Amino acid sequence: MARRASSDRDRGNGVDVRALRAGITHRKQAEGAIRELDILRYVASLAAAAAHEINNPLTVVVGYVQLLAAEVDAAERGRIDEMLKAVSRIQEIVTRIARVTRVELTENVLYLPRDA
Repeated sequence: MARRASSDRDRGNGVDVRALRAGITHRKQAEGAIRELDILRYVASLAAAAAHEINNPLTVVVGYVQLLAAEVDAAERGRIDEMLKAVSRIQEIVTRIARVTRVELTENVLYLPRDA
């Protein structure tokens, strides 16, 4: 028993080894959480950049499809409407991707913002 007590405290220095271990463990956990948060921030930044790059040519496509819609007859208008619906769906997805621009920590749970 005396031997165990001396292993918990450094001889004569008053250092509590268990407290020291707990402090080191906590520090490593905090460093790991910071690394994970940095990675999530990088991914969020990458998603925002990708959304911007997708949105630029998509705007051109929307413009040309709308111009084309004005030049076609009623029979072809159905196809144009399908294209516009598909492009609109892509725009919705890009908008959601662009919203992933911040990462928050709440009650030890990482989450990304939801649709507004």
